[in-house]
Amino acid sequence: MLERRAHLGGKLENVAPVLEKAAGVPFYNTSKHDFTTLVAAPENLADSLNTFVGGFSSGAQDVLDKFDVRTQISRLARSKLLYLVTEKFANIDLHPEKISNAQMGAVFEELIRKFAELSNETAGEHFTPREVVRLMVNLLLSGDEDV
Repeated sequence: MLERRAHLGGKLENVAPVLEKAAGVPFYNTSKHDFTTLVAAPENLADSLNTFVGGFSSGAQDVLDKFDVRTQISRLARSKLLYLVTEKFANIDLHPEKISNAQMGAVFEELIRKFAELSNETAGEHFTPREVVRLMVNLLLSGDEDV
């Protein structure tokens, strides 16, 4: 993405569609960092991680902003946990060829469930297990087998 963006520099007003096409997915990152380079320089980790996050495309930025990622980076840095968390991400392969959308959805649901438990929220307030959703759909469509 860095090379492609540099090649397009000044030639196009909106390089986002070209970079998305080059990435093959609806998001991209133009930062010089990845998790390997981030953990290789722990003395500047918070700044480098913020630069990495800032290198994502606008759609990805919207998602990251909704999760207040920069605030979380600051919190983890203050509590001396940023390197440990970043290192864990550096050592896990979340590439779509390794982790399917369904598997990533299950991970996301599990995280929501765990954090809801930790915050003493009512069980199921933020999480509905897949088997319950499947049962609800089956009950909803029961008797409409032709449809």
